[in-house]
Amino acid sequence: MPQKSSYKLNYSPYIFNWLLTFLAILTIIISIYTITSDWEMNLSEFNKSTPTVQLIEIETAQNFEIKNDGYKNNQISYDWGELAADIYEINERGFVKGQMWEDQSGEYSPSLSTEFYRLRFYIFSKFSCFVLIY
Repeated sequence: MPQKSSYKLNYSPYIFNWLLTFLAILTIIISIYTITSDWEMNLSEFNKSTPTVQLIEIETAQNFEIKNDGYKNNQISYDWGELAADIYEINERGFVKGQMWEDQSGEYSPSLSTEFYRLRFYIFSKFSCFVLIY
């Protein structure tokens, strides 16, 4: 049987398989962390300060009250992303007893929705294209 005289081991298949296995394990770990790290709670139960303006600071009506019924009223939720280390979404809703909207479509009920992002990389905060305003 003929053999090559300059025999050299080829490690590339081993490196490729090791890299593929490492990426698969990393993907599984990130998926599990994503599922278990996000949370959602009532805003009145959240005891930390938020870097946002609250609805009660904006609304000046005498009979203004915070509405605490229903889903996503006065809720704060936390999530994370690849480019944002922390993502907070705050939804607030209130109503003013005895006051109607100008078009008489119902009871005056102002709401405020805020999204706060703490970017993972400082350089992204210098570019305005990463800021979402709507």
